[in-house]
Amino acid sequence: MNDMNKYDQAGYALNVGISLDKLGNSISGGSHKITISARTGKHANEPGPYKTYWELQEAIINFAFLPVDGPDHCFQAYNKEIDDAEHMRHGNKLVRGILSIIVLPSCIIIGVVLRIFKAIQRVSFSALKKMRP
Repeated sequence: MNDMNKYDQAGYALNVGISLDKLGNSISGGSHKITISARTGKHANEPGPYKTYWELQEAIINFAFLPVDGPDHCFQAYNKEIDDAEHMRHGNKLVRGILSIIVLPSCIIIGVVLRIFKAIQRVSFSALKKMRP
């Protein structure tokens, strides 16, 4: 039987998610050192080629993570990983296409799951408040 407490489970899930994110970034021509969000945050918020592509991708990712990080998830990720900014390359058309194939379905799933968890938290918190005298 697994004896991880809730904190360990949340930390475990976050670590797995970040690892998968970095794997997706590597597969799509980026570096294994940074997340897709950080790479997107850099290119969407700085002048350069393909700015429209990166801004669209940023909007999709930010919408998915809105329930937990607010409206600027990608820019926040970029600021957290700014020390590795030299690894945040654009990539060619093929790898940006692969990145889009990874981001869109992943963000749909992540966005739905995060919104369900947030709704469950609100309902649970509301029920707890009603139980208190």
